[in-house]
Amino acid sequence: EPREGDDPDAVLSRVDAAVKAGDIRGALTGIATLPEPAQAAMADWTSRAQLWVDADTALATLASGSL
Repeated sequence: EPREGDDPDAVLSRVDAAVKAGDIRGALTGIATLPEPAQAAMADWTSRAQLWVDADTALATLASGSL
C-alpha cells in the first residue's frame, strides 16, 4: 500500500506501487529521491529499469513513424 511521507519506507511503498501499476518511469523518479545508500543498493535494478524505459521510448518513437 503506497504511503505518504519522505522516509525511505514510504518512498519504497510508492515505488513498489508504481512498479505494480507498470509505471517504471515513476518508480525511477521515486528511487531518485531516496538517500544515496539506498540508491546505491538499488543500482542494478535502476540500471535495468532505465534500459527498459529507453527501449520503450525507442519503440514508441519507431511505432509513431517519427524517425
